[in-house]
Amino acid sequence: MSSPLTPNVKGANNFMRQNFVKHRAVGGRLIASHYKMEIEGHSDLTFKISSTQLPSLERELIETYGPMGVQSNFQGNVKNAGEVTFVIEETINGDTLKALNKIILEKEYVQMRVMTTPEDKGGEATSTYEFLEVSLMYDAVDLANESVTEIVKPSVTARYNWVDRPTS
Repeated sequence: MSSPLTPNVKGANNFMRQNFVKHRAVGGRLIASHYKMEIEGHSDLTFKISSTQLPSLERELIETYGPMGVQSNFQGNVKNAGEVTFVIEETINGDTLKALNKIILEKEYVQMRVMTTPEDKGGEATSTYEFLEVSLMYDAVDLANESVTEIVKPSVTARYNWVDRPTS
């Protein structure tokens, strides 16, 4: 029964159930930790990568103005070059930074792959992003006396010149 102060309040359990069923019918969701990233020629780095990004996708914005200054926007070329960041863990022997230093100092362009690998599919890649002609750089790495439970994790920027994306 509704209250005299809120006469328009009414439960709609069947409506809520229908939405729940539709929500579940979409299927399992991809968990953000179910991925694998590879840097071609540097397989030793694969299992040290603790986080990464999927690339953005956009088109160049073309602006034009018509009568009375009315603005109109059009879609231009695909922006298929860009950058993503990833965080990688250092080892006691310093292998991670040594590998990154070599790549950067020798101006090596690397190829990278980021694959979504859901547990439900046995780790088989369901989507793969292939990055071509990638240059790497990393930010200053923090060290601190009170960081007794933290791992050294350099933040790396990968600037790619092309990315192949899954479309089907």
